[in-house]
Amino acid sequence: MNFTTFLKMAVVVMVMAVVVMVPSWPPSEAAEITDSDYHDALGKAILFFEGQRSGKLPANQRVKWRGDSALSDGRLAN
Repeated sequence: MNFTTFLKMAVVVMVMAVVVMVPSWPPSEAAEITDSDYHDALGKAILFFEGQRSGKLPANQRVKWRGDSALSDGRLAN
């Protein structure tokens, strides 16, 4: 590929990028995500994983319906 062919292809790619990006600029208000959304999502994710724990759970367990589980797993049935 010679330089002029490369230059033509680069121009075409740049024009296509501008054509794709212009309709979405500036970003709409609906597309904005606030920090509180991430804070809420992270809190829910941590609570979910706390509910998935097994074994002897601490007294301050936030998921009240979840009790101790799998305390005798791995023991022989003798």
